[in-house]
Amino acid sequence: MSRLVALALLAILLPASALAQQEGEGSVYSRYGLGQLLPHYSSKSYALGGEGLAFNSTTFTNLANPASLSDQILVRLSGGMRFEGVETTDALDVQSKLSSSSFDGLTIGVPLRPNQVGLGFGFSKMSQVGYLIDVIKPLDLGDTIDSGENFGARFQGNGGLNRISSGVGYRLSPAVSVGLRGDVIFGIIEDIQETVFQDARFVDTKIVRSTRLFGATAGLGVRVSLRDLLRDTDFLNLAFTFDLPTTLDARRVIAEGRGETADTLQSEIPGSVDIPMSVGVGLLYQPSPKLSFNADLRYEPWTEFSSDLTFPGYTPVSGGSNTDDRLRVSGGIEYFPAGRDLLAPFLQRTAYRLGAFMESGYVSPVNDQKVDSYGITSGVSLPTLGGGTRIDINLDVGTRGTATGSLVRDRYIRIGIHLNFAERWFARRQLG
Repeated sequence: MSRLVALALLAILLPASALAQQEGEGSVYSRYGLGQLLPHYSSKSYALGGEGLAFNSTTFTNLANPASLSDQILVRLSGGMRFEGVETTDALDVQSKLSSSSFDGLTIGVPLRPNQVGLGFGFSKMSQVGYLIDVIKPLDLGDTIDSGENFGARFQGNGGLNRISSGVGYRLSPAVSVGLRGDVIFGIIEDIQETVFQDARFVDTKIVRSTRLFGATAGLGVRVSLRDLLRDTDFLNLAFTFDLPTTLDARRVIAEGRGETADTLQSEIPGSVDIPMSVGVGLLYQPSPKLSFNADLRYEPWTEFSSDLTFPGYTPVSGGSNTDDRLRVSGGIEYFPAGRDLLAPFLQRTAYRLGAFMESGYVSPVNDQKVDSYGITSGVSLPTLGGGTRIDINLDVGTRGTATGSLVRDRYIRIGIHLNFAERWFARRQLG
């Protein structure tokens, strides 16, 4: 009986869990769907709004648009860490704070033919799940069972999706480049639900749902460069990307137990998860080597998301879905005082970046209520004694959601530190 009571209490608390105190490694909104969606790793585009589809790959490996891989001249290796702090506020003005750090990603760029054919490889997070919600309430089961004690319910999740990417870019002509990228997607999303009773007549219950996902997809990219539009030194890049929809193989294991332990409740549950396509359009205008402007738009029809398995915000049996189409708009400006002058003073060889973005969430705890995000990004790219090697420091400040009804508002700040190593390899020695 106590087990059934615990499960019933968990079910009652699920819709109201967004009001509870939230801790852990990320936003409470990462609980819903497949987690918080993340772009391809790039320290430069992070500081310029987060996309950078029309950028060249002369200074970084741009896997978001594989067509840009054709620009590479130097072998590049980039990786970094991210530090994040989040303050969450609910409709009752109850606040909670968290801080975390994580590995941000890794990219490798290799020019096969400099400025014509290039390869790119990368590892990054595609989605992130990380939350911890604690609820403490009086145990009130009516006249049948009388208890003045409190009970606690905990909702915890971690994991997410990762992707390993490889791409090739080819310059068809001085104005047109094309590219192809393949992604292997894998990861585990773990959802843990616990009840803890002070009343000895009830037994603490723990349920763990672990979902393992695996699949593959491909992305296409095209970039057109128009030069000498308004002056001799300017150019305009127009970019288009298309990521194919894909189906992930899913395997779910449910474990249930008492106290701290949980034993497998039943055999593995097979299923599939259909992820929609993704379309991106980007623009980059560089009036001179010192200044550039970028703008990007990404659209994903998550109303087409389907799954054989239940996820928070999506129930296949009843057809209930809190998913919505995702739209992300971003832009930025980069100022590089030295331009092409490699002998300029340190501060003039430092790149200064500023960007902003707006994103409509693809899933919400409450149907017909979107979870929108707004943010300002910035960063500096510091030169080193190693030629093309740079140290990038980024700052991202933003807000997500709204503190009304059963939703909460996140205010967050992220600091990223990245090493962008570059060196000329595979060069044929000149014999004297």
